[in-house]
Amino acid sequence: MSSISTNKKNRTRRLMFQVNKGGRRCQMYLGRIPKKQAEAIRRGVDSLIAAKRSKSSIDAETADWLASIDPKIREDLVRHGLAEPGAARLDLTLGELVTQFYESQAVKQATVAAYKQATNSLLGHLGAGSLVRGLESQQLEGWHKALHSSGLAQATVTKRVNIAKAVFSRAINWGVIEKCPLRHVKRGTQVNPARLQYVPREVVDSVLAACPNDESRLIVVLARYAGLRCPTEMVSLYWGDIDFDRSVIRIRSSKLAAYGQKGVRDIPISPEVRVALLKVGIGGDGERVVPRIASASTNVRTMLIAAIKLAGVKQWPRLLQNLRASCEMDWADMAGHHAAAAWIGHSLEVSAKHYVRVRDHHFEKVTGRATYDANGDALTTHSATQHMSAAKSNNLQRELQDPVDREVVLLGAAPCGAMLENLMGDTGFEPVTPRV
Repeated sequence: MSSISTNKKNRTRRLMFQVNKGGRRCQMYLGRIPKKQAEAIRRGVDSLIAAKRSKSSIDAETADWLASIDPKIREDLVRHGLAEPGAARLDLTLGELVTQFYESQAVKQATVAAYKQATNSLLGHLGAGSLVRGLESQQLEGWHKALHSSGLAQATVTKRVNIAKAVFSRAINWGVIEKCPLRHVKRGTQVNPARLQYVPREVVDSVLAACPNDESRLIVVLARYAGLRCPTEMVSLYWGDIDFDRSVIRIRSSKLAAYGQKGVRDIPISPEVRVALLKVGIGGDGERVVPRIASASTNVRTMLIAAIKLAGVKQWPRLLQNLRASCEMDWADMAGHHAAAAWIGHSLEVSAKHYVRVRDHHFEKVTGRATYDANGDALTTHSATQHMSAAKSNNLQRELQDPVDREVVLLGAAPCGAMLENLMGDTGFEPVTPRV
């Protein structure tokens, strides 16, 4: 984002950067300072620019740096819109800080709701009337310990601590405090492998059979076999977004809407999704595919939990997220991790941390020593030269020839005669090239 240039004559340094993409290039004169110090300023400015572009709060490390820099450099950052003027209110209370924090945020309501879980906990433990300048590290460490004692998962505790640090970083920006009182609390991890669970197909089939109607079944299928976020991506899914001829669904994610084209992606229509869509009946281009989901706050968990109980299967953690994660695991096995992450709508880093896990059958496929169940995990051990048991040939033949309920195969299929008429020519399948 930024670069440092050095004047060869007087050895003074200058920092060049762009605050907005495509905007004018800005510059800051740093004077005759060591290269290491100039690099530290460059990293800090890059962090401020990234926070400004993403409309998010700066992290605690950047906030500490901003509070310790030379006043002249801070004035330059204020002039370029990368820092707040240092007009501090020494009597600012924690409740007032939290209120001002929300007023400075440009985030969606779902994000605000997540923020409030952390700030309400913070206010409940320390008191809204506590002076921000009077807060000590021991008090914040006590709040951190209370979060753990309440039985919250490590990932939840980490998330609340990160939000609290973002709140105090605002206080540093505004000159209320110089250092974050949470600086001694180590950041934990928000990754919780124990809650990541693959939901096998036979379990999904049992739940689908227990669903009250075709629309409810479609919701489960879209989450498990299309990887849609529920309800945010299902509420914005219209029949005009579905191309049955190309087997493609266009997904518009409200979560990523602020990132332009990144909020739009195309995913493949699997056989399970095609059947579920056809059963509810195709509507007009401007009609919602799932009318039951009328808004991003529609509750579908109650229906899903009732179906799980009726089916008599064990309820898995993170009901909707693990259906989506299971879809990505299947796609990763079939088409590769890069394709699965693109179709599911997030980065490879997020996928590896929160969605895809290594299962037994990955190890066994390499060693060739096991057969697999529908969960993709090992069942019985065999030698590397043995194969899985084959189905009875007469049953398989009957299934292939049975014309009943085969709309998925029949859609777009060409007659055998048409295939025989288009025989391969003398040039074969490869295109003719002028030379080898």
